[in-house]
Amino acid sequence: MKKIIIASALLVASSITMSAQKMTYAIEVNAGKGTQFISMEGGASFIAGYKVNNALELGLGAGARYSQALYAHETYKFTKLSGESKTSENNYDNDQILVPVFVRAKYVLDGVNLSTVGRLSPFFAIDGGYAVNVHSTQPECGFSKAVVEASKGRNLGGFFYIPQIGFDSDRIYVAVGLSVQAVKQVEVITNVVETRNYNYKEGVWETYENIGQDYNIFNNFAQAISFKVGFKF
Repeated sequence: MKKIIIASALLVASSITMSAQKMTYAIEVNAGKGTQFISMEGGASFIAGYKVNNALELGLGAGARYSQALYAHETYKFTKLSGESKTSENNYDNDQILVPVFVRAKYVLDGVNLSTVGRLSPFFAIDGGYAVNVHSTQPECGFSKAVVEASKGRNLGGFFYIPQIGFDSDRIYVAVGLSVQAVKQVEVITNVVETRNYNYKEGVWETYENIGQDYNIFNNFAQAISFKVGFKF
């Protein structure tokens, strides 16, 4: 009986050790250059992974990300008394701090052994999750009060995914991918038309500006090329 208990304890300890050997942990930093609806982004994440086999690894991650993304787009049209009109367009960015929570699937291909960094293996991976917007600034856009009020809370966060490829070693990995983040934005259309009315009381012609403004809040997808470096421990 004593031998059975000892054998069982050794088996449990061996299983725990093997499971622990399959766990991976990494601190990852990233920086991105925007390609659509975003200027730049950067941040850091912690990822805990589990090796399903020698090639496939699944993980969970969380972190913090800063981004400078498009807040609103405004089209401004001014029409003079003569009928001549002039149209201008402006984009307004704002600063955001996001907290992403995501899952990762990573597939590592066979690599080569290098004396300096150990085994170097190419891999491809995809992250998918949700980023909560914990703080965002509101730029001075010159929008009407009604538009500003309507746009509050427009970007509380959204789903994102990042397909990526890179190289993995024993202690470090590097990757490049396309970061796609769901965002909400404000589209504002302002029309100003000059009119001329006669002021009978003063006996003069007066020029007025009739201002019409419309807006729409809609979903979009911001994209950036993301560069990553991960440190394993």
